[in-house]
Amino acid sequence: MKHTQAMKMNKTQQDPGDTLVTGKKFHPLFWIGSVLIITGVIIGLSLFLNFHIHGRDNTGSSGGFDGIEIFFLPFFALSYLTCGIFCMVKQLCSRSKCYLVILIIFNILSILLHIPVTYYFTGVRTPRPGASEAVTRKVSTAWIRIIPEVVGMGLSFGAVVVAIQDLSR
Repeated sequence: MKHTQAMKMNKTQQDPGDTLVTGKKFHPLFWIGSVLIITGVIIGLSLFLNFHIHGRDNTGSSGGFDGIEIFFLPFFALSYLTCGIFCMVKQLCSRSKCYLVILIIFNILSILLHIPVTYYFTGVRTPRPGASEAVTRKVSTAWIRIIPEVVGMGLSFGAVVVAIQDLSR
């Protein structure tokens, strides 16, 4: 009898970080993870937008490879997808401290990866004198690539903070 009452109490107690949506509890890491996945998809969509904007730019004498670095971003966006899935799966492994440590490590590595990616692969750097049209035009549309990268880094940082809070409970 006491065991049944204890189980009922555990089901009714909510974790302070959980939110109730349509009768089902979701941890904040679930929401961070879902937005991280959406951010990865948005980075992929920005590739198509950039291809349509810059697909016919003159690359000069580079043989078509001038400014090609902006098309590498979706490969790095896979880290956002991976971290987002890790955050969402946390719902299934809510009591595992080891899982939270792995989540923290993956998100910190994702942030450290995307800092140089944002600088080198978004076209934000000032083009050298005499650069081709492909490079100079990509600077003017760099914000299309920078915003999702910065949002993803902020979400990864948020996931680290929430996971650290969960570890301290």
